[in-house]
Amino acid sequence: MPRFADARPEFMRGHYNIGYWNWELSTFPEEWLPSSGYFDEVWVPSTFTLASVAAAATVPVRLVPFAITVPAALSPGIDRRRFDLPEDAFLFLFSFDFQSLLERKNPLAVIEAFRRAFGERSDVLLVVKTIHAATVPDVLATLTAACGGQRNIRLIDEVLDRSEMHALMVLCDAYVALHRSEGYGLPLCEAMAMGKPVIATAYSGNTDFMNAQNSLPVRCRLIEIADEHGPYRPGAVWADPDVEHAAEHMRRLVQDRSLGGSLGDRARHDMARVLSPQRVGELMYTRLLALAEQVMPAGRDFNPAARHEALGQLHLLRDVSRVPYASPRRVIGPMVTMLKGIFLRPLRRILRQQTAYNSVLNGVMTDLTQRLDRQQREIAELTGLLYQQRFLREDEPAADQTVSRRAA
Repeated sequence: MPRFADARPEFMRGHYNIGYWNWELSTFPEEWLPSSGYFDEVWVPSTFTLASVAAAATVPVRLVPFAITVPAALSPGIDRRRFDLPEDAFLFLFSFDFQSLLERKNPLAVIEAFRRAFGERSDVLLVVKTIHAATVPDVLATLTAACGGQRNIRLIDEVLDRSEMHALMVLCDAYVALHRSEGYGLPLCEAMAMGKPVIATAYSGNTDFMNAQNSLPVRCRLIEIADEHGPYRPGAVWADPDVEHAAEHMRRLVQDRSLGGSLGDRARHDMARVLSPQRVGELMYTRLLALAEQVMPAGRDFNPAARHEALGQLHLLRDVSRVPYASPRRVIGPMVTMLKGIFLRPLRRILRQQTAYNSVLNGVMTDLTQRLDRQQREIAELTGLLYQQRFLREDEPAADQTVSRRAA
């Protein structure tokens, strides 16, 4: 953001600037916080992302979900033969981009759940739709090995246009995703809008639109990330879905086709009610209309640094206390020699006192920062538990509420 703002300052100066951000974890990266200063407010697509961004941003954060549109019917001439899929098999679909992180999208868990549920049955098929496999051959090899050479698991690595991707969703019988964390979960939304039963991890952004009446939530426990995975840092929290529970859901859908039909009908109704372009457009219109009456006049000063100042006070105080004092000789120059008899001795005493004070202050600030970090992690963990409890069935065992210290 700073690079864009510096290159095109006229684009943002004198305007009311709204950012639209998405983020997949319950804690927001500290190094990204200054970017919020370039905006007057930020919109996010889910309450999960709202909680994460609002806890850190220096400007107001508002919930404005994605609007979902899907085709009413298949494009002419597209059927299962287009994708070399059997006409009479029950098809589960999962999709992801190899350039996103394998660890977060968690396709290996989807494959494991399918293999547990059906073994090598020929009447049930898992379709793993991907793109950009050639860019990460080692990850592709890992995914291929996980499939175990089973003929009822198909990898389709192909760039499809929007209509073809929607067609593939329509042609499949159910969608499954065992993510560790999602900012929103757009493919889940789209599958539900098409009336497909969806199996997904009971955690993060998808809990805004999924519940036990319109989908099949998968129990999970929360774990800390041990290793760095792209922007996802050690100490942050994400989910570890229950693979056996996912396998049970898969078996239920195949054994009871009416279950998938009822879930899909409810899902389609819910998506049309809360995530239609009309509904989301009303939210945007209402907010923009309010801004038209409140917005600051054009030509106001644009000072992102000032907006970020409040959030940076704690870190600024901590960092300043660590800066070593410059030598009096370098600061005062030649006058030091003449004046040292008068000033240097008391100055040294003051500096010693100041250094001792800074040492104590630095220790206090470090302790406060560590306490704050611990509290933020605890809040993130509790938030995650609340999200998954929102749509787990009451008659199912409660999810494991212990946060494991190991990563996936």
